[in-house]
Amino acid sequence: MAETKPPDGPSPEQLEERWKEVIDTLSESPRDVDLLVKAGQLSEQLKRPLEAYTYFHKALNLDPTKAFLVPKLKALAVTPEQKEQVTRISRRPTSFEASLGDIFKYPVRGKGLPVLIVGAIFLWVARALMAHGIGTSGMTIAALAGAYMAMFYIDVCHTTVGGDDELPDWPDPLRINEFAWDVGKFTCALLAAFLPVIGLVIFLVVSLPSPSDRDEMPPLLIRPPQALPHAAPHPISDPDEDEPAHPAPAPSAAPAAAPVPTHAPAPSFPLGAVLALVGIGLFGIVGLLYLPMAKLSNVVMGSPFTCFNYPFVVHSIIATPRNYAICLACYFGIAFVVGIAEIAVQLANVIVFTGVGLAFLELYGMTVLMRLLGLFYRMNQAKLGWMAD
Repeated sequence: MAETKPPDGPSPEQLEERWKEVIDTLSESPRDVDLLVKAGQLSEQLKRPLEAYTYFHKALNLDPTKAFLVPKLKALAVTPEQKEQVTRISRRPTSFEASLGDIFKYPVRGKGLPVLIVGAIFLWVARALMAHGIGTSGMTIAALAGAYMAMFYIDVCHTTVGGDDELPDWPDPLRINEFAWDVGKFTCALLAAFLPVIGLVIFLVVSLPSPSDRDEMPPLLIRPPQALPHAAPHPISDPDEDEPAHPAPAPSAAPAAAPVPTHAPAPSFPLGAVLALVGIGLFGIVGLLYLPMAKLSNVVMGSPFTCFNYPFVVHSIIATPRNYAICLACYFGIAFVVGIAEIAVQLANVIVFTGVGLAFLELYGMTVLMRLLGLFYRMNQAKLGWMAD
């Protein structure tokens, strides 16, 4: 009687047990890329292609550097939607540096240029109405225009994170309940980044004497120089007199007066003010390094107060040092280039072109910056480990 050869590899029961163990661990760490890949491999061995596709797809979205998963997704894709997803994923770059290649083309790709032109005209008209507004009407127009633009910039970041590579449409104005919340995401990020600088500036302003205090200080009393005492002249002797006249005793010399300064001493700058100025410079640099990650954390996490969680933001910076350094260089480089372009447009001194041109450049620059932040998060989700909304 021939012996039965044991099957190669683990049995389906053993695979199922391993799969359950991985899923239990994955429930505690749902964004662990290695666990997602392991769950997909076990699902693939258990002949569950749809389940395996889901795990592999999520793992590749979290970590685009896992390029070896693309062939697996192609083999597992069945529906037209899945095949279209795989086609789009296969075209994506596999590193943050590679994803920056067409960042300047993004705002004008496809429908992007008409969207930006409409937005520039809207922004220009809103500013014109604001400039000619009276009282609260001008402030209201400015607030509504700024809030609407903030919603658009946040949509740019969100759609980039989600994998879209074209500019989104303008937000629905009926989302008015999000206006204040979205403005707060930008305002609070700026406040959190430069909070120490703001505190030091307030301290500096309060500590220095005001002009009225300086006027009340007593003036320096300067005594005029006193005339030096003159010696008494010697008497002239008369030849007809028998005896010469005794000279009058010379008056005793008055004690010399102490020299009086003729100029007030230069006022010394308070040490506290010097330290405050040094602190403003140092914390200003730190704030510039902190600002992009603070803004991104507010946008992705969905709360304007995330940026005040300093340990969370700093830990995120430390988790991605190289890519964040590249992001910082691009962020401030783009801001500088756009600022120079805006100055050039202003120097052109053409009223219509200046108004629309400045609005277009501002819109274009902010769109590129929010695209940059979205790409940074998309390519570093696994390292950041955020539980985004």
